[in-house]
Amino acid sequence: MEPAPASLRQVMDYCSRKKYQLPLIQRIELALQITDAVSYLHSLTPPLIHGNLHPDNVLLTSSFTPKLTDVGITLKRVFFIASTILSSLMETQHQQMFLLKLATFSV
Repeated sequence: MEPAPASLRQVMDYCSRKKYQLPLIQRIELALQITDAVSYLHSLTPPLIHGNLHPDNVLLTSSFTPKLTDVGITLKRVFFIASTILSSLMETQHQQMFLLKLATFSV
């Protein structure tokens, strides 16, 4: 059974307390894997923007594989934005129909 993952923040704090620095290659690998995950989210249709990416929201497995967390807040934003756009489009459509009826009535 794999131990519970630690957040990147916990690892950074631990390294700071112990005056230890992760090897450069390991830091670069972590950064590349995190950017790959963000790039994947952005490539979805519609794109998913994390919007709250920080060390507390990156969990590391025992093999130091990063996993992004707290994407739920982003889904709420996406649904809110989509509903706002849809509402705006419906208002515009109703306004156009009203103007068309008004123009027809005036003629």
